[in-house]
Amino acid sequence: MIDWKNKKEKALEEKLAQFEVERLDDVWRSRDDAAVQLVIDAHIFTGYLVEKAIAKAEIDRMAGETRKRFMTSVPGQESVYAEKAREADGWSVAGKPATANAAYPHLEEEAALSAISLTEVAENVLATRDIWQGVLSPKIEGIRMASKRAVGLGSTPQEIVTLIVTAKADFDLVGV
Repeated sequence: MIDWKNKKEKALEEKLAQFEVERLDDVWRSRDDAAVQLVIDAHIFTGYLVEKAIAKAEIDRMAGETRKRFMTSVPGQESVYAEKAREADGWSVAGKPATANAAYPHLEEEAALSAISLTEVAENVLATRDIWQGVLSPKIEGIRMASKRAVGLGSTPQEIVTLIVTAKADFDLVGV
C-alpha cells in the first residue's frame, strides 16, 4: 500500500524549500504570502494532486517493468536493436541473400557465433521487431495512457489505489 501521507508531506516540503517557511510544532510559519497560500492549497484544495502524481509515476514505472519483460534494458541496447532492424530491412530489400560479405555486420556476427544462418537471424530480427512494434509496445502504451487518464479523474484515494491495482493486472496480462 502506498503511504500517501508521507509522500504528500515530502512533496510539499520539497516544494516549500523555495520559500521562507518553517514548520514548528505542526504549525507553519512564514512572512511569505505565496508560501502560506501554497500550504493552504496543498492541504485543503489539492483534489489529491500529490496522490495522483505518485500514482501516475507508479504507472509509468510499471510500464517500464513490463517493457523490460520483452527487451534487454541495458545502456546502448536500443540502438543495437535499431541497427539490427535496419540491417535486416536492408537484407530483405537486397533479396534475402544467404551471405552478405560484411554488408550486415550485426546479423553476420550473430549468425557466425550462434552457428545459425544469416537468414534465420534476419528473419528473427524482423519478426521480433514486428511483434514489438505492432502488438506489445502499442498495448503497453495504451494501458499506460488510459490508466494515467483514469487516475487523473479519480476522486478518492481508494479509487486511485484501485486504478493502480487494475493497471498492474493489465500490464501483467501483456503478452500472455
